[in-house]
Amino acid sequence: MSKYDRVIKEIKKKRTLWPYGEATQEVKNLLFSSFLRIDMFLFPLKSDILVIPVKHGKVDTLTDRIIKHVKKRNKKLRVWMYEGKYVETIETKSQYEVLKTRGVDGVFTDCPERLFRDLSYCYAPELYK
Repeated sequence: MSKYDRVIKEIKKKRTLWPYGEATQEVKNLLFSSFLRIDMFLFPLKSDILVIPVKHGKVDTLTDRIIKHVKKRNKKLRVWMYEGKYVETIETKSQYEVLKTRGVDGVFTDCPERLFRDLSYCYAPELYK
């Protein structure tokens, strides 16, 4: 077991109710195994939350297969839009709604106030009267 795995194991023992977000290596393993279509056999998810960009460089990382793998194991899925030379987070209500429809549980954004305002207006317009 790696040092990293031991640290996470100790944290989970002491903080049993804390959800654990996915480590980079586990995401890489899942993406690689999904591409080879062996993900259901070799790579169980240890964490509670998979944290992944929708797109990394030119590669679509948030595939329907990845979403199905995560959901089948009752894990949470949190995303941002793009990772590469720059990072792009979720910024609009329409981006959020597309991801929510696909099964995403949470998003990363650089503008939480605006996104919250736009979503609040859409889903609770009575608050703005």
